[in-house]
Amino acid sequence: MRDVFLIIFVLIGANAYLQYSVRNDNFWAMDLPAETKEIVHQNIVASKAIWEKKPRKARCIETSMETPFNKYYLGGYCRYPRGTGNMSILVIGNSYVVNLVENIRAPFNKNYSDFRYLSVFSSFGLYSGFSSQSKEALDFTKQQVEKYKPDVLFVVARYLETIKDPVRDNDPLVQQMDETIEFYEK
Repeated sequence: MRDVFLIIFVLIGANAYLQYSVRNDNFWAMDLPAETKEIVHQNIVASKAIWEKKPRKARCIETSMETPFNKYYLGGYCRYPRGTGNMSILVIGNSYVVNLVENIRAPFNKNYSDFRYLSVFSSFGLYSGFSSQSKEALDFTKQQVEKYKPDVLFVVARYLETIKDPVRDNDPLVQQMDETIEFYEK
């Protein structure tokens, strides 16, 4: 046990000496050519601009909604302030919506009348998978699309392994996707 304390004490002492040396001795000073110093300075200025830049994310004016399921499964809902355009946009899907919605919204430059996103866990947007939670999420998503009737609908979802299975004749998953797309087109 005494040896462990001795090693720790030596390491603390060595650390203190190294920190003192780095701050006070010329050995550690970097003597760079003027061209390299200029590049380093430009990089420091550029990196400060990146870190100090405020995100352009707009604030939501509406963030809660009634759900037929536990609120925990609502990954996110946001209605953005009214834009200057004349089309309504809705982004639906699972948790990937939250990650990508700003990248979808930004290019529109507020050229929309209404912009919303809806993220529901276990929602794939086009099909329900095999769980009751997923079926409930798809039904809820369809209700929201029917309620808001967006001009533009984005379906953003990371799909599970079931979607990667080979397509069969009369595949129920493909039939469900076709029905859902037909519903969204109304």
